[in-house]
Amino acid sequence: MTATVTAKGQITLPVEVRRRLGLKPGSKLEFVVIDDERLEAIPVSETVTSLKGMVPKPLRPLSLGGYGKGHRQRGFVMIGLDTNVLVRYIVRDDEKQSAAATRLIEAKCTTDNPGRVSSIVLCELAWVLTRATDTAGPWSAA
Repeated sequence: MTATVTAKGQITLPVEVRRRLGLKPGSKLEFVVIDDERLEAIPVSETVTSLKGMVPKPLRPLSLGGYGKGHRQRGFVMIGLDTNVLVRYIVRDDEKQSAAATRLIEAKCTTDNPGRVSSIVLCELAWVLTRATDTAGPWSAA
């Protein structure tokens, strides 16, 4: 597929490209340089608020994998740790936020109820730590 650049530096994306990337009028693309001769065009994600209502309401309430009322009534609370909490706990770059992260992790996360960390959070944590130190470290696969 090809597109021609106009004198203003604009192109019209072929229909197939727009369809495959799910682009609509007003959609934005991010261009990532791969090497000197190639780049990737990646659709920019919408905000989280754009997700509301995208899935039809189910006929009955969804199960949250067994972490519903019964577990809360027995005192079970699942702690989900996000990237910001982990960065503050590990790096200790902001005194107030680091103290809050330390309190949460050390007081609420136990052997019986450890904090949960998603694979996406782990990937983001590695990315943040690598960028922050400008070097690979024990958190990096490379």
